[in-house]
This record gives sequence, C-alpha cells and structure tokens, in this order.
Amino acid sequence: MRNHRSDIAFALFLGVLLYIAWVLRHALLLIYVAMILAIVLTPAVDWLTQWHIGRWQPKRGVGVVLLLVLCAAGATLFVFFAAPPLTVQARVLAQQWPQRSRELAERLHALPFAEKLDVQATIRQSLSSVMSLFSNVGSAVAALIMLVILSAYFIVDGERAFRWFVSFFSPGKAERLVSALGRAEHRISRWIFGQLLLMLILGVVDAVVYGIMGINFFLALSMFAGLMNFIPVVGPMIGLIPAALVAATQSTGKLIAVLAFYGIYQQLDNSYITPRVMRATVNISPLAVVVALIIGAELGGILGAFVAVPTAALVEVLVQEYVINHQAHVRPRSVA
Repeated sequence: MRNHRSDIAFALFLGVLLYIAWVLRHALLLIYVAMILAIVLTPAVDWLTQWHIGRWQPKRGVGVVLLLVLCAAGATLFVFFAAPPLTVQARVLAQQWPQRSRELAERLHALPFAEKLDVQATIRQSLSSVMSLFSNVGSAVAALIMLVILSAYFIVDGERAFRWFVSFFSPGKAERLVSALGRAEHRISRWIFGQLLLMLILGVVDAVVYGIMGINFFLALSMFAGLMNFIPVVGPMIGLIPAALVAATQSTGKLIAVLAFYGIYQQLDNSYITPRVMRATVNISPLAVVVALIIGAELGGILGAFVAVPTAALVEVLVQEYVINHQAHVRPRSVA
C-alpha cells in the first residue's frame, strides 16, 4: 500500500512540476539561453582576464565588462559607418517608391501568369508583415537586457553554481556527469565558430553578388546581412530588408534580382550549407540539425531556434554516455 501511495504522490509531484515549468517556460527558456551564451562566451572572458597592466590583472567580473565594452564598440563603429548611407537611401526610397512599385506592377502584369495579381497590394502586405516583426521592440529590448545580465552572472558565478549542483551526486556519478558535461561544453563552444562561419559565408557571398549587380553600398549591406545571420529564422530576412530597399531606389530589375538571389540562397543554405557547417563544427548529422531547428523554432520561437543545435549536441552527449555506453560503466558481478 505504501508503495502505491508513494508512486501516486511522485506522479502528482511530477505533474505539478511539469505544469509549473510550462507556465514559466518563457522565463526558463531565457535562463537556458543565458546558460548557453555563458558557456560560449566564457573562453573569451578567460582570455581577457589573462591581460596584465603592470601588476594588475582583471578578474572575471572585469573581463565580462571588457567583453561588453568591446561588443558595444564594434556595434557603434558599424552603425557609424553603415547607418548614414542607408539612411540617405531610405529617404530616396520614400520619394521614389510609389513610382517604382507601379513600374514593378506593370512589368509583372505583362507576364501570362501574373495578369490578375495585385502587385501593389502584395507589396503592401509583405511590408506590413515584415514591420510586424518589430512591433514588440520594447519587450525584445527588455528581454535582451535581461539576457545580457543573466549571461554575465552565469559567467562570473556559474562555476560555483555548477559545483553546488554536482555535490548532490555521489563521487563516482559526479565524476561521470562532469566528464559528460565537459564534452558537451566543448561541442557547444565549437557551435559559436559554426555560427561565425555561416555569418562569414553569407557576408562574402552577398558582397560578391551585390557587387556584381551594382547595388550601392554593397559592402555595408553585406556586412549587415552577415551579422543578422546570427539570428535564427528571421535574421536573414532582417538582413535582406536594407538590400531590397537600396536596390529598389536604383531600379525595379535590381530589386527583383536581389529578391531572387535571397530565395535561391536561402534554399541552398537551409538544405546544404547550414547542416554541413554545423555537422563539421558541432559534429551532428545534417538531418539532426534540421530537425532540431524545426523543433526549437516551434517550441521557443527565435530563442528556441537559437539554442536548438547546442541542445541537440548536449542531448547527443548525454544519450551517448548514459544510454549507449551504459554497459561499459556497469561492472560485471563476480562469480563465487
């Protein structure tokens, strides 16, 4: 009877725990993303703490501040050099867009399959759907600030929290868990290099193609697109917007060429480039990468897609350690 009561009590406790986790899923996802970022950024902070100015050596908290200052300086330089030309082009676009949209509609209506297509309404609908991405800018900025703060705390105090968590296990199990999580940490750290490689590939390809097309300010546009590629799902679309606006101020044909290039590249990136880069850096099969991105985006939106590949790497390491290699850790019983 006691066993049945304990099983029922455990099932109820587990159900309540899952319900609380579901209610707090957004906060838990933010904390989880901060933990992933802390793992990725800790090597950079450790490198900064190795600097010496005389006898003074910065501690980890100062290293976090230095890293934030460097990131802010890089973002400021980018805005300083890229924002002015894009602002000028945006003003030109505001003046010329009605004429450009009519020209585009006339050209498309000449095609047999587009006679009944309301091009201007489609353009307005597309622009409104893109602008809806920025409707919750305030909440996104607040979440970003909280993410930065949480990541900083995890970098500074994460090691002590991890030791406290491991202390609940027996020495043998704790050593095994630390070893497995160490391998997962190494693979997650390599994930950032995969992301940087994807950003570099997109930036270089955009620079070459936009340069051949004769798009104004193609270097700034390609740099912006490469940076935005760090954001899963909507990042490439955000990177496309300035290029499309600048191309539209030049000619309708260049706008169509930019949009066509974006569609072709996204198909190639989603089916070939991203899965293979992630497999080479995180050592996960392309199919697992695609499945992880789909599930992550469905469960957690942009943040879910952002941590999908690192989570897949963590799950694979844990499955390898505790499921596949389980027999290797079980000592055979001695025969009397």
